[in-house]
Amino acid sequence: MAKKDYEGQLWTRQANESSKAYEAFSLYRDMGRERTLPKVAEACGKSVSLMNKWSQANNWVERVRAYDDEVDRQAAQAHLADIAKARARQRKLAASMQGVGIELLQEIRKACKDNKDNPALRDVVQLLKTGMEQERICMGDVGEVIEERNGGDTTPAVQIYIPDNGRGNDRDNFEDIEV
Repeated sequence: MAKKDYEGQLWTRQANESSKAYEAFSLYRDMGRERTLPKVAEACGKSVSLMNKWSQANNWVERVRAYDDEVDRQAAQAHLADIAKARARQRKLAASMQGVGIELLQEIRKACKDNKDNPALRDVVQLLKTGMEQERICMGDVGEVIEERNGGDTTPAVQIYIPDNGRGNDRDNFEDIEV
């Protein structure tokens, strides 16, 4: 096992490593999947046998494995942070959509008490539905919510039973919704 230096990182210069050997190691480390000792030897203008000697003496294989693992760990951490930011942003947008939908619903209810088949009302309901779906997704519910009404025969992974109350038909005026 390679000896860790004062910083505790295998991929930094080791105590017994010459500056030329570390320069060659750095080239090797930074080549990624394409790394080979002959490529490093060519880039440094040195022999492959010298690269072999330095590689064995300074545990290049173990050190680049540790380096690659750290790069992957940092990339995964950054990716998770990006996901969290996107979810927060989308959740805020979903809540905003719901707020706009509720305001529009109130306005339509005030303006159109007689008109129960208002196309704008359907648009508002769709806005609210979309906002709620997006909020659920942002909260980690990635599955589709399937409603089973009147004993339907679907067997979804997530099952929610909602008794038939007349909602969802085109005649629903949503007057019983408290806003």
